[in-house]
Amino acid sequence: TNAHVIVEEAPQEPAAGEAAVVEPVLSGGVVPWTVSGGSAGGLVSQARALADFVREEKAEPAGVARALLGRAALRQRLVAFAEDREGLLGALDSFAEQGSGVVSGVAVEGV
Repeated sequence: TNAHVIVEEAPQEPAAGEAAVVEPVLSGGVVPWTVSGGSAGGLVSQARALADFVREEKAEPAGVARALLGRAALRQRLVAFAEDREGLLGALDSFAEQGSGVVSGVAVEGV
């Protein structure tokens, strides 16, 4: 049996009073927001609820994108793409009012 080990020095902890530097997973560029609903009406409701939440909380787009990835993937789905918060909110509003502004569709079972 062969065993191979690479031993490295652990990363340095920040000194007392120093904040740790955290590199964002998504930074700059286009951000995708994924939303799903059990029905077409449910998807519209989810899009409206998300837009309302983001407006009220002034949420940061990349953080919202990360949080949405952990939500249930229901049958009706949409993805809104934009470079900033206002663009993403505009896409959700357009979908809720006119059914446009996003990529949307129905998931196929077993795929």
